[in-house]
Amino acid sequence: ADGDPERLTTGLSAQSIALAADGRTLAYSVYTSYAHIWSVPIPQSGAVSVSEARQLTTASESIEGLAISPDGRWIVYDSDRSGNFDIWKISVDGGNPEVITTHTSNDFVQQWSPDGTQLAIHSFRNGTRDVFVMAAEGGGVEAVTTGSAHELNPTWSPDGNSVAFQSNETGQHELYVSSRQADGDGWGEPRQLTTDGGGVDRVDPYWSPDGNHIAYISDRAIRIISPTGTDERVLLQSRDPDVQPAPEFAIWSADSRTIYFKAYDTQRRSSLWSVPAEGGEPRLLVRFDDPSRPSLRREFATDGERFFFTVARHESDIWVMELLTN
Repeated sequence: ADGDPERLTTGLSAQSIALAADGRTLAYSVYTSYAHIWSVPIPQSGAVSVSEARQLTTASESIEGLAISPDGRWIVYDSDRSGNFDIWKISVDGGNPEVITTHTSNDFVQQWSPDGTQLAIHSFRNGTRDVFVMAAEGGGVEAVTTGSAHELNPTWSPDGNSVAFQSNETGQHELYVSSRQADGDGWGEPRQLTTDGGGVDRVDPYWSPDGNHIAYISDRAIRIISPTGTDERVLLQSRDPDVQPAPEFAIWSADSRTIYFKAYDTQRRSSLWSVPAEGGEPRLLVRFDDPSRPSLRREFATDGERFFFTVARHESDIWVMELLTN
């Protein structure tokens, strides 16, 4: 073939195509992915099934990250319902969502600030993933990182003047911290905490509410490190994901005594667990045992009484079109 390509279709959302041998018919698939927020109470004993969960969002959208406000009243989340990923807010009990960002670049939320006034997000506004903080009600966006590396998944220190995040500045994802003197003073040069962190794409740091530790994910393990980069230890490691599903996202309880984590087995079936922050046996809390309610994204959140997570729905249809010749 030579010459310029000629566009044949518009708006079909074709994912894959197959041309008939006679060249007169084309089959194509149209794939759609949805992901909504669901919640389930944290069990006091034993484990609960995802079949007991309740759906909170219903729009034609795919949701990835979500975070709970410090007062436990609101969920912020990122959604592609408007065409690209923007940040939205909804009551923890459901209802009508409110849009917070409308930028043309994709915005992804990670965590609400401890005082409830700001959000830590990462966005492609500068061409690569960078960390930003912004007013929780919208506007006032301030860059924490800039440059050609990808920085993402920010988490707040309890005093609100430091943010830990992951960056691939060195070629693999490591844990960094950037600080400011006070709100509006600007963010200092990032300080690297780890040198053998999450490898290709895993770190997902989360700062403990007491400020003493940062939990992160590396090599199918939950690791804990101090904000100064010392006293690093492995809290839990999965050597066989079919025996102990591998952790991929970890968050702290409000009293900093427990770590909740989401884990996956070799079939990518997810589950929610807890483990004491000082070490001990993990406890299964939520079984995603309903094939119609898979939770594929690793992100989840809690208000101390409930877990909030996304449940995905994938659909695909096959279409056939006749090819006309001039």
